[in-house]
Amino acid sequence: MEVEVAKIGGLDKLANALPKLDDHVKSLKLTYGNNDISLIKTLLAKYSDFRVAKMLEKAKSGDEKDIATKLQTEQFQMWLKDDKSIDDVYKLLKLDDYGEAIMLSRALDTLESYTTVFNEGKPIKESFIKIISSHFGGDDKFALKLLGFKGLEPSREKAIDLQTKLFQQWKDEGLDSVSVLNKVFKVRKIEKTTDGGILLTAKEFKNFLRKTRTTP
Repeated sequence: MEVEVAKIGGLDKLANALPKLDDHVKSLKLTYGNNDISLIKTLLAKYSDFRVAKMLEKAKSGDEKDIATKLQTEQFQMWLKDDKSIDDVYKLLKLDDYGEAIMLSRALDTLESYTTVFNEGKPIKESFIKIISSHFGGDDKFALKLLGFKGLEPSREKAIDLQTKLFQQWKDEGLDSVSVLNKVFKVRKIEKTTDGGILLTAKEFKNFLRKTRTTP
C-alpha cells in the first residue's frame, strides 16, 4: 500500500487519487482478509498529521468530499484515542503561525470539525469560538477584528460566520447589548464610549438578539 501512495507523488495529486486508493484498500482487505490495512494509517506513515489534515480539508471541497470526510473522521478518532485536546490540535495544525491570515485557513475548519467530535457525549463542552477568540487576545479584540475582516472580500464570509458564533456565545452567557459593553469591552456603567467599533458591535449584537427572539 505504501508503494501505491509513493507512486502518486505530492499531496495535491494524492487528494485526487483518494477514491482510487480507497478502492485499493478494500481490494487488499478482501484478498488478504486483513482489516488492519488502513488508508489513513498509510498516509500518516508517509506524511505528518498536519499535512494530511490540510490535504483532507481541501479535498472535502471537491469531488473527493465523501472519501475525504471519511478519512478525516478516522484521523479525528486517532487523535481522540491519543487524548489530543482542542489545544493540542490547535498547535498540531500550526494555527498560531497564521496570524490574521487564520481567517483564510482551511485549518480553522478542521479545528471546528474536531471540536464538534471532541465534544460528543461530554457534559461540559469546549468552545471553538473561545479558542479562536483567545488567538486574537480575547472577545473584545476579536469582535473588533471581525468588523475589519467583514470589510474585506476574501474574509467576509468567514468573518460573518465567526461573528455569529461569537454572538451566540455571548447570548448563551446571558449577555445583552448593554452588558456586553461592561463585561466584554470593559466600559464602566458610569461611562459612555465613543469608540465606533465597540458601538457598532453592540448594535449588531442587539440586532442578532432581536433576530433570535431574545429581548435585548
